[in-house]
Amino acid sequence: MKYAAWLFVALLISSPLPASDAEATSALYARLLKATRLIDNFQQMATISAKVFAARNQGSDAEFARFLSVVAKADLSDIHGCVTGLFASGNLQQDELKDLTSLFESPLGTKLLDESNQVLRESLERGARVKPSFDAFSPAERQRIAEVYKSPAFMKYGSLVASKEWANGMMQCVLTSKGIKSAGFKP
Repeated sequence: MKYAAWLFVALLISSPLPASDAEATSALYARLLKATRLIDNFQQMATISAKVFAARNQGSDAEFARFLSVVAKADLSDIHGCVTGLFASGNLQQDELKDLTSLFESPLGTKLLDESNQVLRESLERGARVKPSFDAFSPAERQRIAEVYKSPAFMKYGSLVASKEWANGMMQCVLTSKGIKSAGFKP
């Protein structure tokens, strides 16, 4: 099983594009990763999840809570390439990557990410889905968000990061981190 996970990650990272296109696209994926603050947000969610699982104290929850506590504090800087490979599995085109990155680097995109992360945190803490509130957004921002949500690039992105494959891939990326391995967890 351990080797199958490594193979899965290796396949995700490989790219069929010519070298120059592959390098440009890889740089765009890295820029998107930075713009979304995905790894930092993942660690924030791990902090909350660790508390939730520790409080449940059922079966293997305590061990999972310990793992999430380590994830929350670990140096995960060595998984950027792995997570970039996960983005590549979404088959986003260069123009779509540029659009998404521009969005997430903008004040509106930052505000949207912050709201989304707040909703996720509250959902984890309550153990139930919390609906996003767009009260902090102006009417013009709400209109722009509605347009963004309908765009093919955002729909691809949303499907990718909400998929089971993404969740499994992120976990494999985290498990390959030196910070996680040094704490005794193995892929």
